[in-house]
Amino acid sequence: MSSIFKWLWRSFKLLIALGIFIFIWGLIEPSQLIVKQVDLILPRWRPAHDNFKVAVLSDLHIGSPFITLEKLRHIVELTNAQHPDLTVLLGDYVMGSMLFGGTFIEPEPIAAELQHLQAPHGVIAILGNHEWGYDGYRMWRALEQVGIKVLENQAIKIEPNGKPLWIVGLADKLTRRIDLANSLDQTEKYQPIILLSHNPDIFPRIPPRVTLTLSGHTHGGQINFPWLQQQVIPSHFGARYAKGHIVENQKDLFVSSGIGTTSVPLRIGIPPEIVILTLHSKN
Repeated sequence: MSSIFKWLWRSFKLLIALGIFIFIWGLIEPSQLIVKQVDLILPRWRPAHDNFKVAVLSDLHIGSPFITLEKLRHIVELTNAQHPDLTVLLGDYVMGSMLFGGTFIEPEPIAAELQHLQAPHGVIAILGNHEWGYDGYRMWRALEQVGIKVLENQAIKIEPNGKPLWIVGLADKLTRRIDLANSLDQTEKYQPIILLSHNPDIFPRIPPRVTLTLSGHTHGGQINFPWLQQQVIPSHFGARYAKGHIVENQKDLFVSSGIGTTSVPLRIGIPPEIVILTLHSKN
């Protein structure tokens, strides 16, 4: 009986030690920023736009633990060093919760750092639910005042290699009204479209004419434990659109795991990421 008790006690201590290790690593990983290089072959991408490089920054949550304005400056420098053709910002720049040591930072200082992003075809942003939970119009103005175009149910045309490419930005699904039909009506038919939507839950409604949808919001779940991740992903679809490249019904979605944290400042197996997408046609 004593040997069973000793075995149980040792097992309990091992579990406690493992739990402490996981918790400590969960606090360390949010500062382990990576640059993720991803090559995507898209069925409806044009050969004229081959090797077009898009930098994707999502869910910065500036002011959350480990994401200071100084860290944002570093993020901007790392992004510029990749020499993207276009940089897109997918929302949630401010922090929604000051629990666990966060410090709220206003939109203007955030925009002042983001204005240093550089790309030949510009920097285009959408807003997320955290902006509208605070003051979405203030964030909108702050970004546009430093030269960053903000889209909400709008489309804008760029012309890499002299050929049209449309960027469509949708309103946030949780806090605003999405007008998908009107947004797409602003584009030209039979031209490639990159659609920006903070929340990936809109993806089932996206028509096949959209070449690529880019989203954030989920943070990849922040915690890569299959039995727990499903519970913390902020999506009606669970892990279906949690992170990475998803192909569904012959449509392409890429979901960034983002950079900051929200609520609990932990990341386990889901490091913060700057995503660099290089887009290719099948030809």
